[in-house]
Amino acid sequence: MKRVHAAALSRLAAVDPVQTCYSLYSRIGLSSQATTSAEPETIEALYREDTGRHTSNRFRKAGRTPGIVFSLPGNESKLITLDSNTASNMVRIHGRRGLVAQRYHIKLDDEQIPVLPRVVHINSVSNVVENITFMHCPPGRKVTVPIPVQVIGEDACPGVKQNGFPYLIRRSAECLCPGDAIPAAIEVDVSGLNLGQTVLLPQLKLPEGVQMVAPHPTLPVCKIAGKGSREG
Repeated sequence: MKRVHAAALSRLAAVDPVQTCYSLYSRIGLSSQATTSAEPETIEALYREDTGRHTSNRFRKAGRTPGIVFSLPGNESKLITLDSNTASNMVRIHGRRGLVAQRYHIKLDDEQIPVLPRVVHINSVSNVVENITFMHCPPGRKVTVPIPVQVIGEDACPGVKQNGFPYLIRRSAECLCPGDAIPAAIEVDVSGLNLGQTVLLPQLKLPEGVQMVAPHPTLPVCKIAGKGSREG
């Protein structure tokens, strides 16, 4: 299981915190199931002062999942714990990769901190969520996130009527967007595609305020696959 050391968080934020952490997500093969709600869910958390493996294990045994919020004003970080059931539900509902596109409010005493999860550590044997790293994401802050791709127009698709099916080659598209307006999904309309035809990354229609990060002109996103299909 790959880990990000707390001492490196300031360097991540200084360079490109979201881009760097998303690369870590890609290397550990996380799933893509994200949906973004209109209003961020509020997560109640507690401050913690102690760090280290033994201390973290003690928190977990007490039903608390350690975490950290970084990139706060002044490049400050806050060590926290949250309810372990809450942490597990976050991963269960959205998937490990889907979490990166979810906005939350962390409630610490009377303070509400807008955040995005950036890295989640899960025990490879027990599947217990061991740690979650959050990035402070105030309104207006631009963030790079993988937005899930959603296929629409299957009922009208000529290729589907020819016994084909939409095959998602890329399940997400890396986009730059306001942290308080992350779209739930980017739609891929296949209603006009024949068997074998493909939708390329630059052909995706993006919501207002969302920008594709370095779209490759020939990178395919979705293809109508099936017997007798060919490259379109």
